Amino acid sequence: ASMSRTAKGKRGAAEGDERAEPDPASSELAKEGKAAVLDIKNAITSEALRIIHEIMPQKILELTKELAENEGFRMPIGDEDMLEFELEPPGSKKRKMDDKDHAAKNGVPACPSFVKSEQKVACNETVINQQAVLKREVQLCLSMLVKVKIWIQLNIPKVEDGNNFGVSVQEETVNELTRAEDMCFNSLESINKYLFARGKLLSRVFKYPGLQDYRASVRDLDRKERLGLCLALTELRNSYFTLHDSIIKNLDKLKRPRSSAAMPFT
Repeated sequence: ASMSRTAKGKRGAAEGDERAEPDPASSELAKEGKAAVLDIKNAITSEALRIIHEIMPQKILELTKELAENEGFRMPIGDEDMLEFELEPPGSKKRKMDDKDHAAKNGVPACPSFVKSEQKVACNETVINQQAVLKREVQLCLSMLVKVKIWIQLNIPKVEDGNNFGVSVQEETVNELTRAEDMCFNSLESINKYLFARGKLLSRVFKYPGLQDYRASVRDLDRKERLGLCLALTELRNSYFTLHDSIIKNLDKLKRPRSSAAMPFT
């Protein structure tokens, strides 16, 4: 009987220890963390709404003005503003090293070797200026898209059965923002591809200065890039248009996807 009472006492003490275990969610550290996270979410909400109501309309006006007044974003026609090339005579492009010198320096049988030309060709200034404008606007757009998207995602309620139309509106808006982000990244990537392709073509121009087709290909590449940059800035302006229009029309659903649920962070 004494052993039985001892065993029961141990079990009771163990159960008491389990009941006395503190709840991590109610600790002071947890409360401080929750308050800090809430402050960040409230700041995100304020910034997202400022972007939607103030910055997006402003960017629509700015980009419309840029497209209308900036000569660089005027669609090129014909060969206007295309860079002409003035190269050194073919004989000065490559210098054949003396075979004996080559053998003496390297200790190997002489063979022809060439030093590449250091001739320089300037970038197409019009294209470079266009790219600078587009890169600036794309980077600014990306920073805003990220803020608006995380605001919408923070407003998505917990999963429940039924009454999910507002949630589908949120998800579709997030998808639209993601597509706009992809468009921005593609615009930046195309700039790098153009510079690489132009450098490759110019190397062929130096190697074969007498072939006019290579020179013409560089001019055509510049023209294509100018057209692409004009279209990219136009698409960026149009993305602002469509995103702003869609968000404003569905703003209540984006804030409170379920009318019966009290949504925080709005």
